[in-house]
Amino acid sequence: MYQLINEQPITIYGDGKQSRAFSYIDDILEPLWNAAILEKSKNQEINLGGSRSINLNDASDILLDVAGKGEKVYLEQRHEVKHAWCTVDKSIKLLNYNEKTNLKEGLQKMWNWAIKQPNRERKEWKNFELEKNIYSYWKLN
Repeated sequence: MYQLINEQPITIYGDGKQSRAFSYIDDILEPLWNAAILEKSKNQEINLGGSRSINLNDASDILLDVAGKGEKVYLEQRHEVKHAWCTVDKSIKLLNYNEKTNLKEGLQKMWNWAIKQPNRERKEWKNFELEKNIYSYWKLN
């Protein structure tokens, strides 16, 4: 969103086919609180996150639609997991997790918030401790 607000293309690393299961913050606040206070969640390992995965190409298309502008640019692939998601069965059972907000609705709410924010200065790291095996776009030119 920062990139779109500043008339820059959305950055996608790799081919955009990597997938993630996004969740909207309002949907996970109550379950996070419940994890802290409910006895039945004590000493439990509980995943909390989106229940549906989507690839980054599709997610970025939704964001471009919400913003009504922009384009994508593809950079070299990062060393990351290709597909990441979690099972939410325990969070539903133990924490009362209920995914109410789909990705488009969540992005729309976040976009409406983001465009009202002041344009903050971003920190850019000019030097890296490591020069070996870093992404080309991190290297000094």
